[in-house]
Amino acid sequence: MKQLFYKSAFCKNWLARNIRVQSDYDRYTGAGNFQISLSAPDILPSQTVAVAGNQPCLGWWNPTQAPLMSDAAFPMWELRLNADQITFPLEYKFIIKDNATGELICWEDGENRRVESYVANHNAFPIRLDMLKNVKIVGTAVPVFSLKSENSFGIGDIGDIKPLIDLVKRSGQNLIQLLPMNDTTRTHTRADSYPYSAISIYALHPLYINVRAMGQLNDKRRANYFKRIQKKLNSSATVDYEAVEKYKTMYCREYFDQEKANILADSGLKEFIASNREWLMPYAAFSYLRDKNGTADCSKWGEYAEYQRDKIEKLLPDSDINPCLYTFFIQYTLHRQFKEISDYARANRIVLKGDLPIGVNRESVETWTEPQYFNMQQQSGAPPDDFSETGQNWSFPTYNWDEMEKDGFAWWTKRFAKLSDYFDAIRIDHILGFFRIWEIPLEYKEGLWGHFRPALPLTEDEIMTGAGLFLPDPYEPNKFHPRINAWKTDAYKQLSEENRTAFDKIYHDFFFVRHNEFWKQTALTRLKPLIDSTDMLICGEDLGMLPATVGEVMNELQILSLELERTPKQWGVEFNDLQKLPEMSVCTTSTHDMNPIRAWWREDRNKTQRYYNNVLKRNGNAPLDCTAEIAKQIIENHISAPSMLTVIPLQDWFAADERTRRTGAPADERINIPADPHHYWCYRMHIALEECNLFRLLHHGIPA
Repeated sequence: MKQLFYKSAFCKNWLARNIRVQSDYDRYTGAGNFQISLSAPDILPSQTVAVAGNQPCLGWWNPTQAPLMSDAAFPMWELRLNADQITFPLEYKFIIKDNATGELICWEDGENRRVESYVANHNAFPIRLDMLKNVKIVGTAVPVFSLKSENSFGIGDIGDIKPLIDLVKRSGQNLIQLLPMNDTTRTHTRADSYPYSAISIYALHPLYINVRAMGQLNDKRRANYFKRIQKKLNSSATVDYEAVEKYKTMYCREYFDQEKANILADSGLKEFIASNREWLMPYAAFSYLRDKNGTADCSKWGEYAEYQRDKIEKLLPDSDINPCLYTFFIQYTLHRQFKEISDYARANRIVLKGDLPIGVNRESVETWTEPQYFNMQQQSGAPPDDFSETGQNWSFPTYNWDEMEKDGFAWWTKRFAKLSDYFDAIRIDHILGFFRIWEIPLEYKEGLWGHFRPALPLTEDEIMTGAGLFLPDPYEPNKFHPRINAWKTDAYKQLSEENRTAFDKIYHDFFFVRHNEFWKQTALTRLKPLIDSTDMLICGEDLGMLPATVGEVMNELQILSLELERTPKQWGVEFNDLQKLPEMSVCTTSTHDMNPIRAWWREDRNKTQRYYNNVLKRNGNAPLDCTAEIAKQIIENHISAPSMLTVIPLQDWFAADERTRRTGAPADERINIPADPHHYWCYRMHIALEECNLFRLLHHGIPA
């Protein structure tokens, strides 16, 4: 638990110290300097650490005379003393004092610390302070494209995050969770609305640019034209993806042409291009060739089908005739705007939590430039579950992890580093993919025909029976995987009872026993270098068919799990007991892949009735619709859970207040339907952020 407090979400945000503590003792630099150092990130910004001890320079154990430690190197605390004024052995303890009043808050537990003789630097370990207990952070989850403000251009953008920060701060929250913001542009149609289908793991989506902040057009006629377009698009109940892209792109290009001379002279742009050249050049080339050839399929790009850096450098000369200069400018503008918002969030102690998609699009910059990292004849997805009886096929190529391991997973660490430019916390989408992925051969469309990778496939000797019940392993000849949900097949039904029993044993062992230790070591090998490479707080989306060792790995690496009341991880349990959730977890009422509270309430009348009586402890018949009062009780129950983070979707916050509830059908609030690979991601807020109020929380864990 202590390790978490060193993450940037704490050290640079929730617990960041804006007013540094100084002390006269810090200034002693003469001979015989004696320095006490303490590593303690879990001290509230309103508090400070002092040292009381058995010496005059430590106040003779008097808390009012105990010198304050400096937090200039927070989370390290330091105190410098003149060793000539100390009679050894030295005994001392750390104490916590209130910054404003100087009053004593607490003494350190345990025996006195003791130093027998002089040392120049005394590091005070182990730490015996435990000031933050039962931390509770509450936040809001919402896709950027769903935001709506008076200044929106038909879609949420980076500029809309600022009023969202103001809104959640007013309600007493400390976190905003966003969906991925990477560029997904392949076809320039609504098919590109899927935010987890990135064409670049670095580039931000051009649709998220704040055109108002970028600059105004000098031509008043054109400026007024775009104002009318903006007003029309902003009145739409959902995102009109094609129209938004058309007119936002048109505005950006006209502004670029207007300001091109100034843009070319911008030293900041030149610096941005130089420092991001490794990913920016191939991304710009990909975008240029995609549009020139009318397809994102690089195999149809003629001489550029195979990425060669020297050819791309010639295609993109360093001059004002560079056809990709516009792309450079857009990414530069997006970066500056998002960095400004990120800094604003930190200044207001609001953590921005990003999202790391598990896959990339088959037609992407990365598969073009670094094909060695991908298995292009395979595609990732998920086995059958409550969302889809036939499984899910995401169409993303799977990773060649063996190749990635050769360079220390540099591809992944660079992804983490880019996210840390803007976020203090991230959600790893489908963290199970680091244990094993559900891999489907390219010739199949349904997830039913998949298998886990990596795996320990069965040999022919291990298979006693069951023709048609096993799938061949694509990597190891003469080895096999049991078909998922094989008991539903005709082949299974034709087996004798004895052979069914034999197959059932093989099936259960394969999916629930055989791989536990193997997948644990696989995940540790892949995840540990990535966790060690970043100071972001890491949360994992660990839903689905869970290997038994997932919780063990996440606890060891201090990755927060995801917990939902309506989808327990325990077999045979209908609803999670919120009061028994682990502290190192994120609990939520719903995710973007589920119906929000109001729509879920209508899914299954019998299940809703049991929830109403047994979980909410309400008598009688459940109402046909989830009232604001009920929604508020559900949210408050989640806030009272021991989970470190409670993150509520914006739609569910709205449901808990009669003033903000949507009047339309509850189903209109759903963001995604995982079983539909062609789902249109177009949900928008029904009211502008400037009009919103979220009921203020009674308590939260990080006071100012």
